[in-house]
Amino acid sequence: MSEGGKPSVGGSGSIGERHRSVSPIIGIILLFGMVFVGATVLAVSGMALMDSLDSQSQGEQLETCLQETDQRISTVLTYSNVEELPCEGGEYVDDGEIYLIWHDGNATSGQTLPSRYANTSVNATLGALEFETDDRTYAYQAGGIWERTDDYARALTAPPFEYDDELRANVIAIDEDTNADELRKLNRNPDGALAAEIEAASQRAYEQGYRNLTIAVESDYHEGWERHFEETMTNSSVTVSRNVSDLPLDSNSTVRVDVAGVFDPDPARFIVEADRGLDGPAVKDPHIVKPAGNGSNAGTPNHTATFEAEVKNVGEQTGDTDVTLSIDNGTVTETKSVTDLDADSSKSVEFEFTYSNLRDNLTTGQSYDYTYQIDGKNALKATGSFFLAEESGPYLEVTDLQTNTNPGATHLTISAKVTNTGGENATNGKLKLDIEADEYEDAYSPQKEDVTRDVGESALVSWEVNKTKLLTVDHDFTLTALGSSESVSGSFTIGDGVGVAPGESDLEIPKNTEVNVSVVGTELGTNPYGWEDRVDWAPTFATLYTAPIQQGDSLQIGGQETEGETNPEPVPSVEWHDENLNQWDDPLPIYSHNFTTSESVRLMVEGQSYEECGSYEQVGSDGTHAHYSCPTGEEEEKWITASADPNNPETNVRVLNERNNILPEFDPGVEVQHTPKELLDREGVDVNVTERENGSAEIHLDENEFLFVFELSHEPGDGHPDENCDFPEDMDPEDYWDRALNCDGDPDFNDMLVHVDITRNDPESPKFKGRFNDGNGNTATFGPGDGGDDDGSDYQPPEVGVGSDELIIW
Repeated sequence: MSEGGKPSVGGSGSIGERHRSVSPIIGIILLFGMVFVGATVLAVSGMALMDSLDSQSQGEQLETCLQETDQRISTVLTYSNVEELPCEGGEYVDDGEIYLIWHDGNATSGQTLPSRYANTSVNATLGALEFETDDRTYAYQAGGIWERTDDYARALTAPPFEYDDELRANVIAIDEDTNADELRKLNRNPDGALAAEIEAASQRAYEQGYRNLTIAVESDYHEGWERHFEETMTNSSVTVSRNVSDLPLDSNSTVRVDVAGVFDPDPARFIVEADRGLDGPAVKDPHIVKPAGNGSNAGTPNHTATFEAEVKNVGEQTGDTDVTLSIDNGTVTETKSVTDLDADSSKSVEFEFTYSNLRDNLTTGQSYDYTYQIDGKNALKATGSFFLAEESGPYLEVTDLQTNTNPGATHLTISAKVTNTGGENATNGKLKLDIEADEYEDAYSPQKEDVTRDVGESALVSWEVNKTKLLTVDHDFTLTALGSSESVSGSFTIGDGVGVAPGESDLEIPKNTEVNVSVVGTELGTNPYGWEDRVDWAPTFATLYTAPIQQGDSLQIGGQETEGETNPEPVPSVEWHDENLNQWDDPLPIYSHNFTTSESVRLMVEGQSYEECGSYEQVGSDGTHAHYSCPTGEEEEKWITASADPNNPETNVRVLNERNNILPEFDPGVEVQHTPKELLDREGVDVNVTERENGSAEIHLDENEFLFVFELSHEPGDGHPDENCDFPEDMDPEDYWDRALNCDGDPDFNDMLVHVDITRNDPESPKFKGRFNDGNGNTATFGPGDGGDDDGSDYQPPEVGVGSDELIIW
């Protein structure tokens, strides 16, 4: 302090000055120290900052490069071309395994999901393309870009897996070409089959009714996968977890996604699972029968028939449908509705009809098919059938009467269809045939026969009646089913009963018949040596033959074979047998013979011509021509033989009757030959002949008249002036006859004409003798139809977006 009380600057100043004098040195040191320390800290922190900046820049570059890689992969998958890998230093790693498993959600009972659902499971290696930095790894895996450090893993670009409103899961698997020295290119894997496997497994799952999908990913980037699934698989049907208890994967690196209801359920679909047939008071299974009672009592509600069908919903949703019963292709139909039928549930549907309703719309006594229809389509594999009976018990009806009364047959046949139109089998049915003859009372006794018929069975019955035992008058007959009194009636006439089938060369004549045979003309003449004033009449012979027909056998009418024939024998006591009948005379001679049959026989006439005569003799003259005949015994060189052999068809003889009565054009060998009209339309023969414009002749024969016509100067194998008229040696009789009708000249079947007139005598003791035959019908089969099968749904659900692409890096 200074004098006078003032502070001391000195003291204090000296101290202060002393201190200040030291301060600059220390300050410099401190300043340099501070600068050194600051510089050191700055250098250290700057170096760390630079490292951080370098790492961040490298990561950004890799992320950008991987995004470019992702774009190029999209191009490869879209256009299937080859792209350069934009990043260097990448390495393929065999990381990432994925399972896609469709299943029904049931417990696996110790099995893994892929094991239990092997045919609806797909397993694949995802693979990864990795790039390493100092503190982290970047990778492309399954369509996503990933970043992984020691602390976390995350998706920089999300892989194509998401489910909000619509499921999308596209599995992109990559692989490497192990033969490549450096991975530089991207290409679609040409051997990839993963997409097809996923599609097939998905289709099988849908067909088998699996509606759940599990996606499991095992990866070094599992944390990123889990976070991605949690952020993008947000549908309420999705569960994300680490549970691998039913998977063959590592729980430490696996994340799973469970999706329920991945397919929409099938709409309701319906089938007729079973046809339960018919039931009810009017049913005698499987027949619908007339109820007891008459009038208003028949067909009352108590007399109903009910058709029953079992309808099943084979879809996966509750639904409605209409079921239609169709009888007789829609003649009778009825539709019932089925509502609110749950999936996999069945319901009985009944269709009820009264007997009178069916009778009014259908015909009793007939069988009917029926089926059920759903959505306009038949719902049965095989239709059902029933019989609508006329009565409750057996009931025989007689219909379709036919009478075969061929005039040439010794038997007639009466036939009819007998049907059991009742509701029970007819085991002791009876038929009665009554025949009445005009002008005779009680000429024949009725014949009764037993018949059997199942329900609905129909078959012909027939009586084969021997006409030779019946009177030659008109007859009426009635065929009655005893018990039902159903009957049919008809008539027939018994004539002379001689028969000839078209094209035949013999007659069939019944027992006790008078036969008058007349050779009315032999017109076989020539002008020898070209002498027109001389006619030589070639030797010609005719011989009558008969062959018995066993009684009871059908005759050979319409080509039917006759049983029990014997060899033909010459008719005895014929005066002109073995005589040359081709003699000129005026008037023309007629050679006749009469006989009566003691049994049913065939009548045949054999014609024989000769080419030569040992010594012709002049027998007269007509003023222009000298006529020479050959004495019997002088004939030489057989020419044409028209034999009487029923077992060998004969070309050179034909029998005409009232229906087949046209004779070929007459072409005389010599001008003095007589025409068919001159030979037939004369006294003693009295057959009317109409000469036609084309030269042929129509022979008007009565029912009991027949005409044997012979061709004895030409036979198959002989020539003809017309080149269009060929007659080969092996031609059959019908062709030979047709050719004769259409060609001029020989053959003209005018060389010998033999007229036959018959008269049938009534039997001394007429009686109805019939042989009954109860035909065999087809027994009808009735019953329910076969239920329909579930042929599968036509419904196509929305596509579930699960697919795949495969890449290869080389």
